[in-house]
Amino acid sequence: GDRFLAKLADGRAAMFDIATRTMIPVPFEDKVEATTLSPDGSFYAVSSRKLIVVYDRDGKELTRKAAPIGIAMASRAHTLAVISEGKACELALDPTPTWTDLPVTDTIMWMSYRGRELALFTTSGDITAWTGGPKPFRRGTFDRVGPMMREGGDEVLVWLRDDGKLGWIGNLGRGSVGIPGAAKQSRLAVRPGVPRMAVVGDGQVIVYDLGLILPQRIPGKMFTKAVFVDEGTLLIVREMQAPMEWYDIATKQITPLDYNELHLPIVMDVDVELGRVLLREEHSPRGPRYIMLRKGNPKPEVVVQGDKPWARLVMGNGMIYGLGDSQVFAKI
Repeated sequence: GDRFLAKLADGRAAMFDIATRTMIPVPFEDKVEATTLSPDGSFYAVSSRKLIVVYDRDGKELTRKAAPIGIAMASRAHTLAVISEGKACELALDPTPTWTDLPVTDTIMWMSYRGRELALFTTSGDITAWTGGPKPFRRGTFDRVGPMMREGGDEVLVWLRDDGKLGWIGNLGRGSVGIPGAAKQSRLAVRPGVPRMAVVGDGQVIVYDLGLILPQRIPGKMFTKAVFVDEGTLLIVREMQAPMEWYDIATKQITPLDYNELHLPIVMDVDVELGRVLLREEHSPRGPRYIMLRKGNPKPEVVVQGDKPWARLVMGNGMIYGLGDSQVFAKI
């Protein structure tokens, strides 16, 4: 945020330092066609039609590549991708600058970074992903693609489609969301790690929260399960012997239950009005039993236990239960 890279009218490039308000020329010998600055400002690249040169923050040349340069993009992971005649290559700066030709057979139309992952949009309609591993993999397909793709939120790539929808792709999937048209000449303003996004058009700006319209990821290990207690609260069930947790979707606050002796719990009933959850344990030390949880409360309540217990929630904070004989009990 303290400087920017500019392409000048005379075909040169220069770095403008905002604090000192000085223009520092970039020592590039060809006529400049495009410039690329990394998100953290640690390196930048200047390219012509046949050459691209990469510099560090202080202007020292790190590496160069002679090739017909189409598109060049930098990532937050200290990598730089280049499209040359429909093919792509990537520069990894750490630990030493290394160029890698990506083994993608289809012609590449467009590309954009999403965290460390490079998304390649090919003429076959596939989205090919590259993360620096031994080979790329197929992330998905697309039917409409547009320029000015941007990364925002939790490593989500978003762009404005030609049908008025917002296209997106992330670790949780891909799709499109219908949004009101901003106006002519619309473009996106979004930043990585920030959920809010602005669609800027002639005469108006519309702000969206990606966290409200796109899927969200909740950290967890394999076999983690979640149950909606109401519109804003989840009950998270993790591996055996691990405490259950209340999860507030809006604040992302986690409240662990002060109880970790649940044995193979099964959700039997949910009261969304009062935030109650009824669980059945199959293999507790004293046989099957029913446990009731209240939203936000870390203390569970034992309802009934025995050889053949049963229980059901009743509207109005009530409950009926039994031991498997002819008797029926109620709690209000």
